[in-house]
Amino acid sequence: PILLYVIYGCGGIVGSLVAGSLFKRGVIRSFAGSATVVAALLIGLACAGTLPWLAGLLLVLWGLFWGIANPGTLVWMLAAAPETPEAASAVNVTNLQIALAAGSGLGAILVSSTTLQTVFLTAGLIILASAVLAAVAARFVTLTRRE
Repeated sequence: PILLYVIYGCGGIVGSLVAGSLFKRGVIRSFAGSATVVAALLIGLACAGTLPWLAGLLLVLWGLFWGIANPGTLVWMLAAAPETPEAASAVNVTNLQIALAAGSGLGAILVSSTTLQTVFLTAGLIILASAVLAAVAARFVTLTRRE
């Protein structure tokens, strides 16, 4: 199990390194794209069954693309409020904490009452919804460019 955490974490580090170049092309689109991939990976984990090598591969890819999505929220928030970066960071942290609490609560309910596949499927669908919302927002929101 510890090796899986290391694999996920290494994927996240690589994703964070790649994220900067993606954000130069468009923060919101990068977030939406990476969230879409994370959703597909989680749905894939729900279908992986008893293939540990496939689950491991999906896990490292999850880390990689979450390493893009997660900092994307902060960069998006900072670009949306360039005059108040401290407040933007505080709002971002608050949003993440609320999401973690809600996800933990829903996850606990699902784990205790359904299967692990249902947990992954539900998480994938929720993240897919966030990707769709971000893609829609990208059509209406113009962010300032940071050099």
